[in-house]
Amino acid sequence: KTFKPRAKLEDYLEYGGFPRVLSFENPQMLLREYFTDIIERDIKNRIAIRSALALNQLVKMVFEATGSETSQRNLANVLKISIDTVGSYLDACESAYIIQSCPYFTFSEKQRLARHKKYYPIDLGLRAAVITRTGLDLGKKLEAAVFLCLRKKYREVYYWRAKNEVDFVVRTPEGIIPYQVTWDKAKERHEKGFREFKEAFPDSLPGVVITRNNAEDIL
Repeated sequence: KTFKPRAKLEDYLEYGGFPRVLSFENPQMLLREYFTDIIERDIKNRIAIRSALALNQLVKMVFEATGSETSQRNLANVLKISIDTVGSYLDACESAYIIQSCPYFTFSEKQRLARHKKYYPIDLGLRAAVITRTGLDLGKKLEAAVFLCLRKKYREVYYWRAKNEVDFVVRTPEGIIPYQVTWDKAKERHEKGFREFKEAFPDSLPGVVITRNNAEDIL
């Protein structure tokens, strides 16, 4: 069944991809129910904790920090729990498919483990339903949508940073491809990120910029 044959990209960024949500009178309420069910049934029971309060807060913090490098130590300090507990919570959240991680791109496993990961929600509607709103946030939403699409296509998706960041890096049979995501048009920092990446990985393929105007065609 097609619920919204003329739905725009903005609709997906706001309500996500759960089919029932598109026909529900109060989609935000249903999405909050989904969020609670995943926390209580899929994650809390998996790690056998009595209270889901810290877990609930952790997932919301990760949702709000979508696209940013996430420090487990900072999460532990804010939530007043141990770093090991934060790590186990994040692992359980990934296993329950409420978030997915984006590690640092390097050929050195030691260097990769030493760097923070970025995290993205498995569904943009879930994120929109539970975070505190701070504006339209369209660039961050588009970045999350691009990550989910790249994960489906390539399975492994990374980010890279020197002085400037490359939002995503994927490895293909043809070579390594860096991606930048921006709502409007590429800015100087995006171009600097590409140049720095090319210096670090001379054999990489030309970078791809994804914006609102070409997102639907590329993805």
